[in-house]
Amino acid sequence: MKFPTEVIHALQIEVIDILDANENQAISALLYWMTAIDQQLENATSKAEQVVALELRDPESPEKQYLYTEFKVIPGESEKNLIYLLEMINHYVSGKPHKVLVHTHP
Repeated sequence: MKFPTEVIHALQIEVIDILDANENQAISALLYWMTAIDQQLENATSKAEQVVALELRDPESPEKQYLYTEFKVIPGESEKNLIYLLEMINHYVSGKPHKVLVHTHP
C-alpha cells in the first residue's frame, strides 16, 4: 500500500499560505521520503516477481541468484527508511518542523 502522497501534496497546496516556511519545507521533505520508500518497495516487488519468473523458467539461472541477492537487501533498507520517516513525522506533529529539515539519515 502506497503512501497517499498526492492527497498530502494537494492538502499542502490548500494550506500553503497558512503554514510557515519550515512547515512547508518539512512537508515537502516528508513527501520526498514517502515517494522514495514507495519506489523502493515497488523495486522489491519487481525483483521478487522476476526471481519467481526465473525460478519457473530456469531454476539454475545465475541471474535469479543475482536478483535474489539484490532483493534481500531492500527490505532492510526500507525498514531503516521507514524508521527515519517516522522520526521525522514525530518531529513535525510535535510542533518542531525545523527538526525535520536538520534530521540526518542513519
